[in-house]
Amino acid sequence: MNYKTTLDASPLTPFHLRLVLLVFSAHMIDGYALGVIGYVIDYYETQQNISPVVQGLLGSSALPGLFLGSMILGRMADKYGRNTLFIVSFVIIFIASLLQFFFYSIPGIILLRFILGVGIGGDYAVGLTLLAEFLPKKQRGVLLGLFSPVWTVGYVIAIASARYFVTTPDLGIVRLLLAFPAGPALLILLFRLGIPESPVWLLSRERISDARKVLAQYFPRTEIVLSEGNIRHTHPSSGLFSAQIWRSTLFASLFFICIVLPYFAIYTFLPFFLEKMPVLTFMQRGISMEVFLLFGALFGLWLTRQFPRRQFTLVSFGVLGLCLITLVVADSALVISLSFALFTLLISAISNLTGVYLPECFPTALRSSGVGFATAMSRIGAALGTFLLPIIVESYGMEVCLLLLSAVLLIGLAATWFWAPRGNAHSLE
Repeated sequence: MNYKTTLDASPLTPFHLRLVLLVFSAHMIDGYALGVIGYVIDYYETQQNISPVVQGLLGSSALPGLFLGSMILGRMADKYGRNTLFIVSFVIIFIASLLQFFFYSIPGIILLRFILGVGIGGDYAVGLTLLAEFLPKKQRGVLLGLFSPVWTVGYVIAIASARYFVTTPDLGIVRLLLAFPAGPALLILLFRLGIPESPVWLLSRERISDARKVLAQYFPRTEIVLSEGNIRHTHPSSGLFSAQIWRSTLFASLFFICIVLPYFAIYTFLPFFLEKMPVLTFMQRGISMEVFLLFGALFGLWLTRQFPRRQFTLVSFGVLGLCLITLVVADSALVISLSFALFTLLISAISNLTGVYLPECFPTALRSSGVGFATAMSRIGAALGTFLLPIIVESYGMEVCLLLLSAVLLIGLAATWFWAPRGNAHSLE
């Protein structure tokens, strides 16, 4: 028997779970594709003694592509619809991943990883937005919070598999590690075919009958009442920087930048980082860094449910900044080791909020553009961090590098204090 409800209040259905699986399996591949490059750099540095500049170019090569993909494909998704770009982004990921097996010179890897980044950036912006607009409010926070744990699983698989296989120099293994995402990417791409357009987006474009058809087909046991608030009013091209939205745009961008810049700067070059800080031997034997990343992602799910977004973010940025400062000033090996373990745990935990907080910052007509813009800005920061880290460490030392990264985290704290939205959950209808 049918009953009336809204998308926010609708029950969780098998269709929701299918969409969750398709979005987050994609994010696992994204995590793997970005995580594996650290050990590819290690291979080329060992075999060809590449300079810090070339190491930085390899490490950051996907991130400018992420910037463009997030900006361009995210904006196109707001203009032309979510589901088409949901497919296009993974076509790009599949092709770029596959070609890395055949074009494995350093210039070839840099170019293909740039193209790979375009697809991943578009997938971040479009996938999260599409999922957020379908999910009911009750489950939205938890399921969007899975973004970080699932991405971390892919990242950890990359690190663990590279550490296992790259024990002896072998270019064939490196090529396989780079091209591996092509297989699961093709499978996910095929299952994405037929995913419907977001009814929230359709309503925002005044395509009310099309929105009702989607809801009737995919929610046959309930009658979804459409919200008139989503019928679009014209937004100027500068809508993200309008008087009503600019604070959300600024916060979302700085929030994301201040998480991913230290994350990618440190963990992309983890072998290099640990070599410069040999006191962190526990990360190389016994309790590995991967354990803290995975546990932190799961811990972050609990924190996301227990605390308001703003409070969680403020405390996390403050503690993370103090952890890196401690690495510089502490003399005790135990204190340094515990500080880095806490840093790894907490930066993985706060990364959960990137999937939850960003879609909540923007109205429907600007949501994909907003998430895409924030993601793009974050990738500029991540690219700068990964490019500059080996250069700064070689020129000025690890202590200066850590202090600069702690300053980034404290900027994130200030941005949250002044511009973060207040409240814990927002309707995406």
